[in-house]
Amino acid sequence: MDSIKEPISAIYIGIVVAEFLSKTGPVLQAIEIYKECLIILNSQGQAIDNSLANVTFRVIYMKIISAYVYIKDYTSTEKYLRKLLLYIDSNDPIEEGWLHLNLADILHAQSKFTEASEFYESAIKVMKMMGNTHGQALCYAKLGVMFQSLGQYYKAREYQEKALAIKKEIGGRDEEAAIYGNLGTVFHSLGQYNKAQEYQEKALAIKTEVGVRDGEATATKT
Repeated sequence: MDSIKEPISAIYIGIVVAEFLSKTGPVLQAIEIYKECLIILNSQGQAIDNSLANVTFRVIYMKIISAYVYIKDYTSTEKYLRKLLLYIDSNDPIEEGWLHLNLADILHAQSKFTEASEFYESAIKVMKMMGNTHGQALCYAKLGVMFQSLGQYYKAREYQEKALAIKKEIGGRDEEAAIYGNLGTVFHSLGQYNKAQEYQEKALAIKTEVGVRDGEATATKT
């Protein structure tokens, strides 16, 4: 039993040290320590309780992903997100949905558009199954932005309008304003300038409204 406690203790000490390094600056050094923790965990995996090993893998992968995102190393981020997919809790589809969304974002950042689209769509399916309308709207909006960047303006419009329909139903004025702005840009690219102006004005009206309300709230508190 003690032979198992020793490597587990070493792993968790390593995680604490790596977290400190991540917060104080030497992120690459933190990543190397996380990798050393993975080596220990892999070497002791069969001797450690399966559920404990899985949780520990997930913790390390999430932390190493955060570190790679911080230094904008998207290739390594993608690699470890894919590894993390293997340790998703089958009883937690919410985690699966958000993980697919994060992987889609990283693939998009690397211009891997086809695969990014597949993971966005996969995330949408999981979000729908869970009734997570906020997550659905976010995925639709991100797909719209991606297709807009590719010059596929009709697809961009389709997805932004799906996002807008959800946001108008569930609320979220800041996000609604952003979607109106995106749609304004799409309509401008399609040469529908009156429509573009209409949506940009709607975006501005909401931003002004939200800004006034924020100011009123601040004034009331003081």
